Amino acid sequence: LFSFFFLELFYFCFRKAKYQIPIFCTTNFFTPNTMEDPATLLSKLTVQEKADLCSGADGWHTHAVNRLGVPQLYLTDGPNGLRLFLGEEKDTVDIASLSTTCFPTAVCMASTWN
Repeated sequence: LFSFFFLELFYFCFRKAKYQIPIFCTTNFFTPNTMEDPATLLSKLTVQEKADLCSGADGWHTHAVNRLGVPQLYLTDGPNGLRLFLGEEKDTVDIASLSTTCFPTAVCMASTWN
């Protein structure tokens, strides 16, 4: 049993990755002056830009405000797992994606507490 576990561990650790995925991102999305004073940034936004930031550009991205240095960001819901999409998103359930993690949903976690 131990040798089987060791072989499986060896396989998963040293196999060639199917996708090249960044583990973390060290890029600072905001210019240093953009987020120094959020009140100043908010005062510079138009009503339309504020509404756009609340609603999002599509199912996964925020709107960018290029004139103020606020980029478009990729967002995801975390309670049932983070997901990385591998291509253009379509309006179907069958889209190419790669699960990166999955946390227990709140209902499952609550059912384990006595």
